[in-house]
Amino acid sequence: MALDKENFNALMLKGLRRAGETHSLDDVVQALHRGHMQVLYNADAAIVTQITQAPRKRVLDVFMALGELGAVAALSPDLIERARSAGAAFGRAYVRPGLVDPLKAMGWTSRGEVMFYEL
Repeated sequence: MALDKENFNALMLKGLRRAGETHSLDDVVQALHRGHMQVLYNADAAIVTQITQAPRKRVLDVFMALGELGAVAALSPDLIERARSAGAAFGRAYVRPGLVDPLKAMGWTSRGEVMFYEL
């Protein structure tokens, strides 16, 4: 599956719904244009990132990963370089359960789970 604009938008909308709809697709596009978010991509995947400056450390947050798992994994060296060049102490991502094992195989560690409480 080539990750063209239509597929990118459809996968992003699905991911935004799953993540609690804290952002709209337009919010993400505007953040990318302003440089508040960044995107890494290849023909079959994209990773949207943002740098979070906390009081004690800078972190590269993976906002959303889209596309085929192997193609997302192929972006790992670029992701690490992006984090290093931004001066991040580490990277982090909130992921769906099906991605935990593949990410562990790539060297990521799990430090808990994200829980939602609807109000």
